[in-house]
Amino acid sequence: MSRSVIVLGALGMAGQGFYKYFNELGFDVLGVSRVGSDINLDLINQYDALDYLFQSFKPTYVVNCAALVSLKVCEDNPILSYQINSLLPQKLSQSSVRYGFKFIHISTDHYYLLDNIPLLHSEVDPVFLVNTYAKSKYLGELYSASCDKSLIIRTNITGFRNHPQRPTFIEWMIDSIQNPEPIKLFTDFYTSTINVSAFCRYAYSLLEHGCSGLFNIASSESISKFQFASLLAEEMSANQASFVQASVDGLYPKRATDLGLNCSKVESILDLAMPSSQDVVRSLAKEYQSL
Repeated sequence: MSRSVIVLGALGMAGQGFYKYFNELGFDVLGVSRVGSDINLDLINQYDALDYLFQSFKPTYVVNCAALVSLKVCEDNPILSYQINSLLPQKLSQSSVRYGFKFIHISTDHYYLLDNIPLLHSEVDPVFLVNTYAKSKYLGELYSASCDKSLIIRTNITGFRNHPQRPTFIEWMIDSIQNPEPIKLFTDFYTSTINVSAFCRYAYSLLEHGCSGLFNIASSESISKFQFASLLAEEMSANQASFVQASVDGLYPKRATDLGLNCSKVESILDLAMPSSQDVVRSLAKEYQSL
């Protein structure tokens, strides 16, 4: 029986990761983006065409990597934010019911505030919606959960997009540590970042186990962006003299600061341990060397 998958937002960082991974697994993969993909569609204004694609292509899985992720753009354009981050997942969950495909929705970790020390938050911990991005992504989760065939994943991922005008965090970081100019790195913004390639493997493993509902997929510890960059510099034998400690306090818009995710739920199901921050950095450095 043939297996097929449609990846929405296929030119983004997560989209490229899933597109590559599913191809390696032997799936019939179709990428959908606004421009430059297998199928070019405006996912908001041309949803009828996308719905017809579901009907004709008959995907086993649909992975939604499409999102508006800039906190400032979301705050300044709330309608667009809700259209992409909330209403698109709602429509996809409805199409999942209509056509019978498994719907994988990639969410966010921008839901928690630092109190005293950084924590790892489980799927059932209370969330704090401090900006439009978080509100729109959380609403997208709720809409996605209305379908019992949806797999919703909270995460914080980084990897390589190979788009010079839109570098990812790790691409910016590698370029920065090779540049003598000072760079500001947050000491009060904590994440459990995981590399895209590992993220895709774990997400697919959940699919193989027939999982639905909400799951965290992240590294095993929560560290600041400053600490993460320091690990990367050490791994690449780079000079850290240009690193300048900075704070997210006062930034526009206000943002969640304690984004660590507890992955014990997925670890129990898959019978494995999530990688450490050092493991993630090592994998990213190795991937960079192979580019």
